[in-house]
Amino acid sequence: MIFADKLILLRKKSGLTQEELAEKMDVTRQSVSKWESMQSLPDLDKIIKLADMFNVSVDYLVKDEIENPEIITGLKGYHKPNAIVDDGKKRNENYANETGAYNREKVQKELKPLSIDDAHEYLDAMRFMAKRVSVAVLLFIISPSFMIFLSGLEEYPQYAEYANLGIGAGLIVVLLLVVVGLMILFSNYGKAERFSYIKEESFNLKDDTVDMVISHKGAYQPSKVRGVSIGVALLVMSPASIFLATMLNADDGFFMLGMVCVTLIFVGIGVFFLIRSLMVDDAFKRLLKEGEFEKGYTQRNKVYAIFSTSYWMIVVAGFLLYSFRAYAWDRSWIIFAVAGVLYVPFNLIVSAIIKRYDIMK
Repeated sequence: MIFADKLILLRKKSGLTQEELAEKMDVTRQSVSKWESMQSLPDLDKIIKLADMFNVSVDYLVKDEIENPEIITGLKGYHKPNAIVDDGKKRNENYANETGAYNREKVQKELKPLSIDDAHEYLDAMRFMAKRVSVAVLLFIISPSFMIFLSGLEEYPQYAEYANLGIGAGLIVVLLLVVVGLMILFSNYGKAERFSYIKEESFNLKDDTVDMVISHKGAYQPSKVRGVSIGVALLVMSPASIFLATMLNADDGFFMLGMVCVTLIFVGIGVFFLIRSLMVDDAFKRLLKEGEFEKGYTQRNKVYAIFSTSYWMIVVAGFLLYSFRAYAWDRSWIIFAVAGVLYVPFNLIVSAIIKRYDIMK
């Protein structure tokens, strides 16, 4: 059992919250959270203080092979003569003095220390990548718009002969926008690869780095709220153009297709703001190991990512298969709209399956 698990066990057995333990240790709650998530280890004096507080030995806290507290110190609530308790404290101090950094060195060899400069570089890279990814997704979403709009030429007899030409031109635009979007995404690969150790959570934040990240995260929150608010507002308002066309009883199919294009543009811009805002926020959470990046959620996120990626790969494959076989590019876009609606119940089902797997395990 590692130090983090032992600390969680002792804290819960003592009926203490992270805030209460932090108060007793004269540290912040974030420090306790980092200890329990193995982002960092407490200083030598803090280890001794923890051992004395919980009436266990330093050996028990820092040696993974020791699963149970030593009898001479016991657990909190077991009262022994002062001489025995003092002897236990003396042993803790002697052990700490002899071993120096105990197994801190072992842990830090496994986890790469992340300095302030490293964290700054990572956050700057994620801001840059968030802009590029959001642009790529925007291009993917609006790519069918030109083709959908030109397909309406067949509504007018005088332009009907140009309808197929319009659809062909629209298809070229779709492919160009998709290719540009893919090139943008692939260009991010090298930059993301440099920080693979952060994605794998194989890093250790220094105290001053944590303070910097927390400070920058707080400063970023107004921008995040603004971006998410704009994104959600645009997504909610996106069907308004189609509703307007319906209210006007527009019999002109060309006009209705134009409103569909406007809807796609609204959706694309809304998703652009959401991705740009939430990717940066996720970068802060990943460094601090908060939320979905907290210890215990990593494996669940990986499984969820597999389901989610598989879902959209099947959707894209179905879209291309139907479009090429039926040559129905002017209406096959509806597949993505239906997939977006079905993604909500799909999400719920996958989450339930993952939670059940966790419970069974």
